[in-house]
Amino acid sequence: MLVRTTSANLGGYFASYHAYPYYPDFVALEPRYASARSPEGPSHYFGYLTDLKRHHAGRPLLIAEYGIPSSRGVSHLGPDGMDHGGHDERAMAELDARLTREIHAAGAAGGIVFAWLDEWFKHTWVTTDLELPAERTRLWHNVENAEQNYGLLGEYAGPADATPEPGGAAARWQALPFVERGDSVVLRAGADPSYLYLALQGGPGLEVARYVVGIDSYRRDRGRFRLPGGSASEIGCEFVVVLNDTSDAQLLVAPSYNPYLEPRPGKGPTALDLFYNEAVTVDLPREGGGDATFDSLFVTTNRWRIGRDGHTYPARGVNRGRLRYGRTEESTLADWYADRDAHVTEVRLPWALLNVTDPSARRIMVRYRRDGHFETAITDGVRFTVRVVDRGSGAVRAVLPATRTYAWPTWEVPAWHERVKPVYAALREVWGAW
Repeated sequence: MLVRTTSANLGGYFASYHAYPYYPDFVALEPRYASARSPEGPSHYFGYLTDLKRHHAGRPLLIAEYGIPSSRGVSHLGPDGMDHGGHDERAMAELDARLTREIHAAGAAGGIVFAWLDEWFKHTWVTTDLELPAERTRLWHNVENAEQNYGLLGEYAGPADATPEPGGAAARWQALPFVERGDSVVLRAGADPSYLYLALQGGPGLEVARYVVGIDSYRRDRGRFRLPGGSASEIGCEFVVVLNDTSDAQLLVAPSYNPYLEPRPGKGPTALDLFYNEAVTVDLPREGGGDATFDSLFVTTNRWRIGRDGHTYPARGVNRGRLRYGRTEESTLADWYADRDAHVTEVRLPWALLNVTDPSARRIMVRYRRDGHFETAITDGVRFTVRVVDRGSGAVRAVLPATRTYAWPTWEVPAWHERVKPVYAALREVWGAW
């Protein structure tokens, strides 16, 4: 130890660490931690805690920060299912309670859970370069940003009595502004500081049809003019929502507008060392006249590493574009739901997945510059084109062409509400038992 006490130090001192289960990488990669067990079961984190306690034997150990966020997005994959994000609020409660018990079991003097409330102004490495301007991040809620979603007290976009939720009150979805109307399908859209909302009313059910929704966020003459399945589009699409069934739904992006590099066939373990697609641009004219190829929204969360022994650890990541089916009352990470009683298919899309860098000003990413930063511009809004495809034959049963632009309202003061997350009660129960 470099610090020694003298007789003048009457109070003594303690060791203080911010200790999380997903950072640094040695928590996951240290072989000894793979065999560590706590009263909860196998636990790399408990192995890390016991090493800290052993290193500081004879003095109190305070875990001054720990916690699991309830973000939709994942910033880093960790061991034992404890990732930096990607947990709904129920899982967050269970994991924070587990971490608390493990800190206690390791013999630490105490722990301070992070954090009291969600912090919209925070950044994390996966998302920070596309939250622009940085000083306006506080005006919107990036559910893909793990750092914004640690709170015991949740801070949510929109008014509490009107915000649409998948599987929630159908009337809230039916109250969204009308955008397009066809013979059998009506499209409504809405927006708040967290999401772009889409409500498809009418049309056949998912048991006989699947839905393809093209999204144009910049100019009608830019983007892909053919949708997955081969249907021609009257507008250039930067994104497309494909709702195949309740277990298979995705948001996809035009390859030229994908800011992140995907793993490519034939590449080695260092293939994802480059993080961004430096050729990304929204301004390519009429891309892929006969090509219906779209990229997944894969993002690298763990870059490749070389250990001290020369062992190579390949890069890993997640597909952020996979859309989870369900009700928000069952999982706060639900992305879409088909309300059969109300005949409404409900979809909410996080702004960050649509390359919107500041929804409060309708600002989007347009290209990657040579100086290593992204360039942005104000968009006039978004356009939607819908195809209803027969599940059996693959034939297009209905078309809802884009005739209008949805220009969502901008804001300088975000609409929001708050409520206590389940983790509050879970921690109260743990602490109350000691």
